[in-house]
Amino acid sequence: PRWLVMNDEPAKAEKTLRQLRSTDEQEGIIQVELESMQALTEQEKKEMTVGTLVRNPRHRLPFAIGVTLMLFQQWSGINAVFYYSTGFFKKAQFEDPYLGTVLTGAVNVLATGMAVELMDRAGRKALLVLSSAGMAISAVLLTAALVASDKLNVDLGYIEVMGVLAYVAFFEFGLGPIPWAITGELFGAVERATAMGAASTVNWIASFVIGLVFPEMNTALGNYCFLPFAVVTVISVVFSHYVVPETKGKTLEEIRMEMFRKRPSSEDVEDSGRSRRMAGSLNDSRDSDYGPDTKGSYY
Repeated sequence: PRWLVMNDEPAKAEKTLRQLRSTDEQEGIIQVELESMQALTEQEKKEMTVGTLVRNPRHRLPFAIGVTLMLFQQWSGINAVFYYSTGFFKKAQFEDPYLGTVLTGAVNVLATGMAVELMDRAGRKALLVLSSAGMAISAVLLTAALVASDKLNVDLGYIEVMGVLAYVAFFEFGLGPIPWAITGELFGAVERATAMGAASTVNWIASFVIGLVFPEMNTALGNYCFLPFAVVTVISVVFSHYVVPETKGKTLEEIRMEMFRKRPSSEDVEDSGRSRRMAGSLNDSRDSDYGPDTKGSYY
């Protein structure tokens, strides 16, 4: 509906809203919601650049959150695992290094499938915290196994492989897919493309840096090469808990109010007031074509 309003098709937007709500008792809510979308769209009908996002106080914080999550995603070290997994398993004296690489890919696929289901049940924020914490713990345990194997001269190859697999699984539960999803949910239809493009650029630059730096870091730190990633994921836990808003099942206006944790600015008063009046009814009408808890985020 928001896209239809943005493209000057309010009649189609209203029709779509009626289909999503599908009950007569939502008649008043449909009109209020439609007016809220029209008011917000008028504010957003401006040329969007990265500079515009950074200068606008309404967009600066969500843009910073999206970019920071992309940095955490890459600097958690996940691509170091994928790029150099075979060499790592050889160093860990795993019986078949290539089997270890295949297992890593299999866990990656399975965990991603589970994450799709969990995102709409547990929420984005909770999974980000859980994912980052799990990766931090896995990195510490993996480091302990590597050090013990070297110092005590014992074969802990399978424990090291399990540590890597746990690391990958926890990544795919949250820090893998959620930065992409939540960055889009923090913005309206007009600025979303610019924000996602900039965040994607940062993501790939960060990935390039990790791919370039990790071999040297591995040589310098040896068995302790995963500790920097543990530090990054611990910081990600704190950032996700205190800064990142929950977006599951919320409208853009509700997300903004939670993000800034204060009364909206004067230009938001009309929209946010409408959102509060709609909140009670919207909570009872989440069952739509988008799923039970996510519809509000896709307007």
